[in-house]
Amino acid sequence: MRHPLNRIPTRRLALTALLLVAAVALAALPAQAFTGTLLAADLAILGTGNWIETGPTGIEWTVTQNADESWHYSYLFWHPKGETSHFILETSTSFTAGNIFNASGDFSLFDVGWQEVGSGNPNMPERVYGIRFDEAWDLNTELAFDSDRAPIWGDFYAKNGNAGGFGPNTAWNAGFTLNDSDPFAAPQDGSLDHHLLVPDTDSDLTPIPEPSAMLLLSSGLLGAWVARRRLLG
Repeated sequence: MRHPLNRIPTRRLALTALLLVAAVALAALPAQAFTGTLLAADLAILGTGNWIETGPTGIEWTVTQNADESWHYSYLFWHPKGETSHFILETSTSFTAGNIFNASGDFSLFDVGWQEVGSGNPNMPERVYGIRFDEAWDLNTELAFDSDRAPIWGDFYAKNGNAGGFGPNTAWNAGFTLNDSDPFAAPQDGSLDHHLLVPDTDSDLTPIPEPSAMLLLSSGLLGAWVARRRLLG
């Protein structure tokens, strides 16, 4: 019969092997990244004025996970005439300005809160809570920021008063309707029901697989192995 001490080197080797497997698996996971586009030409963007009547108008986005597990959001909104006076990106209602950092792009300031339907937001399907990027400019408006909130599906609205005889220039995603329900689904490339990716309030509510899940799985296997060895003596 082998003495228990003789099994220690074998156990150490097994533990080391499991830890190496976990480390390699985690390191091999690619950074999560999602891209998508909505085009007025495809009726994926609705609105009024030159932005819709003459086109082209569209929006594209890229969402990538940073090394610290925060998220980088980048948007490009383009249209044929007039600058973008403001751009609204939907978020959940407990989202605050503290959830945004490293903001940059073609705008002067932003605020977070309820955005109401009215003369300031003509034709917007309904009031929406979100980030308003104000005093924006350019035919190609770029917006970017980092957030500690993971991506979910949501809406956008943009406006410019320089209509050129067509009425106010406005645009929003076709999935943004009165009493609409945003899709609850994991992020993916492309669009889902004419929605785009926006930052959520609570990443725990987001159905998205985290890279750390592989490490947790490996840790669980390691714990189960240790417990089994103890039972076997």
